[in-house]
Amino acid sequence: MMALLQHLRVDDVVPQPWKNGGGQTRELLAWPGPSDWWLRISVADIESDGPFSAYPGIDRWFGVLSGEGVELAWQHQAVRRMHAGHSLLHFDGGSPPECRLLHGSTRDLNVMHRRGLGRVMVRRAHPDSRPPAGHARFALFTVEPIVVHRPERADLRTAAWTLVWGEGSDCTVDVVPDGHAWWVGFDEHAS
Repeated sequence: MMALLQHLRVDDVVPQPWKNGGGQTRELLAWPGPSDWWLRISVADIESDGPFSAYPGIDRWFGVLSGEGVELAWQHQAVRRMHAGHSLLHFDGGSPPECRLLHGSTRDLNVMHRRGLGRVMVRRAHPDSRPPAGHARFALFTVEPIVVHRPERADLRTAAWTLVWGEGSDCTVDVVPDGHAWWVGFDEHAS
């Protein structure tokens, strides 16, 4: 039987300002705990140009949720422009890019995984999709309201800008086809 689902709206989390003053972050999930996480999911508001923070030993996924987008530049690599609706970009958190806002502030999704501790898979959610197979736990972040269907339990209807998480994979989700939602499968016992 599937464990209860937990959920948290972005606006219910107090934003933490960055030390460099360039934005703020709302930490939605730090698993197993805030000080020793190996999976962290957050939403950031980028308010000015500047470098991303370095996270050595961390795999990172980044995507623009709202705003006109950003330009990310790494030393000796091609520049990447990111806009709302693009797939999440996966990169080494120990080699952070410089970030330039294209036309004003953005709201962005960040998924971080401490390399060598379990396994993580990040992918876009589609209508009637399920959590990634082969992972003991999952999270689902959505920009739009969705309905999570679970056998033998009441449906979970979420507000926009919500993170849902739980165990198992025995659920499906209604997602607006052009909407923005992402599954994160994670398993601390896999490598």
